[in-house]
Amino acid sequence: RLHPLLPIPGGEGPLGGLLDAAAATGTVGASPRRPEPVPLPRRFLGCPVHPEEPLQFFCLKCQCECVCAECVLNGDHRGHDVLNVREAVRRLPERAAELAAAARLRAEEIGGVAERVRE
Repeated sequence: RLHPLLPIPGGEGPLGGLLDAAAATGTVGASPRRPEPVPLPRRFLGCPVHPEEPLQFFCLKCQCECVCAECVLNGDHRGHDVLNVREAVRRLPERAAELAAAARLRAEEIGGVAERVRE
C-alpha cells in the first residue's frame, strides 16, 4: 500500500489525480527548464601543475599561490581551506597588503646581504 499522502493514479487519495495529470503533461520527474550554459571568455590563468585547469582558488593554509580545483580536490592542497579568488580578493585585502609589505622588506634584506657579500 502507498503512503496515504502520496498522489495515487486514478483519482484516489488526498491529492486526487495529480500524478495522472503530471504524467499526461510530461512533467513527472522533470526539472524546471534551465538555460543552456554560456561559454565565458577565458579570463583565468592556467594552473602550472594542471595547465588545462584555471587558477580559481586561494589556499588559506599555504597563503602562497592561487590553485586550481584539481589541486584542491586531489593535489597538494587537498583538505586545505580555500576561498574562491574573487571572494579572497574581497575578504583579504589587508592580508594582501601585509604580504606585499613583507615581500618588500625581504627584498631590501636580500639586497643588503648581497651588497655585503660583494664587499
